[in-house]
This record gives sequence, C-alpha cells and structure tokens, in this order.
Amino acid sequence: MCFRLLTSRLPFEGESATTLLVGKLGHSAPSLGQVTSEQWPALLERFIARALARHRDDRFPSAIEALEAWRDISDRFEQARARCRPLLDRLDAPAA
Repeated sequence: MCFRLLTSRLPFEGESATTLLVGKLGHSAPSLGQVTSEQWPALLERFIARALARHRDDRFPSAIEALEAWRDISDRFEQARARCRPLLDRLDAPAA
C-alpha cells in the first residue's frame, strides 16, 4: 500500500495471476527510485525494501514492528522539518 501511495503503481504488475506470481518469485521489488526516477531518502527506501523483501526472514517480523519503523521515519521527517522551518520562514518573509 505504501509503495503504491508513493509511486502510483504496484511493486509487481502482470496481466495475469501467473505472470504476477512469476515476477514476484523471480525478482525483488523495484526501489522507489527505480520506479519514479527520483531520489528518495535512504531510510524510506530501506523501509520499502524490507517490507517487500522476497524472503520472509528479511521482512519485518510483524505488522507492529513495521508500524514502529514507519513511526520512526515519520518522527525523523518531522524533526528535519522543524529544523528547516526557521529558514523557510525567513525565505517566505516579505522583503524589508
């Protein structure tokens, strides 16, 4: 769901269930950058890669742990935004 919200497409696509299954079993999910040709924050790319990992042992052990990781990412983005806010406010201020 997160991948689709960020890229507007599914990580695996196929015209039939068989094609989709073969693609999913034979390939790792593409990164956000591969799909969008844009650079994404590394921690977000790592989250997506782990959530969509082919092997169970490489994925989050539970939905709770995935949610905790997502909240950590959200907190980090909010902290970065708070650090940048004074600069953005100065840039938006009318010239004296």
